[in-house]
Amino acid sequence: MSSAVRRLQESLKIMILRIVRLGGFALVAVALLSGCSTLRGIFVGSHGAVCPTAGILVDTASLTAFRPELPNDPAGVLYAVDLNSVTTDCSFARRDGQTDSGLHFSFRATRSPNGESATYSVPYYVVVAQGARVLSKRNFTVQFSFAPGAATATFKEDVDSTVINLENGKQPYDYQLLVGLQLTPAQQDYNKKMGRFAQ
Repeated sequence: MSSAVRRLQESLKIMILRIVRLGGFALVAVALLSGCSTLRGIFVGSHGAVCPTAGILVDTASLTAFRPELPNDPAGVLYAVDLNSVTTDCSFARRDGQTDSGLHFSFRATRSPNGESATYSVPYYVVVAQGARVLSKRNFTVQFSFAPGAATATFKEDVDSTVINLENGKQPYDYQLLVGLQLTPAQQDYNKKMGRFAQ
């Protein structure tokens, strides 16, 4: 298991009463201190399959990028991105014990108005979890643009395929697809400083 996955697993284990946005609904994810997750929510796929749940980890739902000369200074904010929603659909090969999920993301970016167009790239991740166990993590990048003079930009992204091989006795809804923006330690500290985590 990579160090990044181990860090994320430890982060999951100490989450206490974080609000997780799930396909437009809000629910509370109680701490994984006890070794079990309370993430809940069911999406029905196009073939009537019960899909793995999908949710945003609020602690990584916002990313702020800074100008190099003013790091971690509100006066130096270049842009901010919020991961607003995620929905999922899936197919379920019951005989093979395998699900294949698609994920659909909605983002919103903001900046101070100016007269220039600009294009940026933002990293995000998709984790497959079962209870408190992190089974895999994949990293992605989405590109977006501000139009000339625009202070906001909305954009969407799809991850077409996330395959899960079900363990014995498990159902698709026993697994979670946890998503968020890939933050640097400095960006995580800034979120804490600015109170951008759910309480």
